[in-house]
Amino acid sequence: MWPPDSNVIGTKVGSWPAWTQPADWPNCESGHRMEHLLTITGDIQLGDCGGVHFFHSRQCPGLPWDWRFDCH
Repeated sequence: MWPPDSNVIGTKVGSWPAWTQPADWPNCESGHRMEHLLTITGDIQLGDCGGVHFFHSRQCPGLPWDWRFDCH
């Protein structure tokens, strides 16, 4: 179950990304689902006013990270 604030669209750190398109969680090379780190949306123009979600894996050496672009 998703927490009640998971669908809040806007720039935020942590929590869950508010996906506009179907969820696309990245996995690290070891196969672990990465954690949401940061979402940037709103006041800056990204494509068609979507956002970019950054993810990281604290379980893996080197703290790998990835990103997903999410547009309307």
